[in-house]
Formats: sequence, structure tokens, C-alpha cells
Amino acid sequence: MPPPSTPPPPTPPPPPPPPPAAFFSSSSADASCSSSGRLLLLFLLLLSSAPSSPAAFDFSPASPSGMR
Repeated sequence: MPPPSTPPPPTPPPPPPPPPAAFFSSSSADASCSSSGRLLLLFLLLLSSAPSSPAAFDFSPASPSGMR
């Protein structure tokens, strides 16, 4: 009596497609992303170099400093 045939190994699933974020980072949208990143860095630089008074950066309309 021949031994039972072993089932064929399951085929590996196809590789998943790349996420859209990777696609956009390598496309023309990279320029806008880098510019917004530069603006964010500049804003953080201003915040870190400014005096630490909380009223100077209270941008809410109800702030007494009146910076609008």
C-alpha cells in the first residue's frame, strides 16, 4: 500500500501593495510636505526663542493681549 500523498505546500500570498503614504512621499506631493515641515520647524524655532510669557502666544480671541 503506497503512503498517502502529502498535500502540496500552500502558495505564499502575493506581497501587499505599497501603502499610499510611500507613493505620495516619492511623488510631487513631497515638495508641499517638505515646505509644511519647514514652516512647522520655523514656528517651533520662534516658540523656543521667544520669551516664555504665556500671554504672548495666547492666540484665542478672548486673550487680553489682543494679538490677532
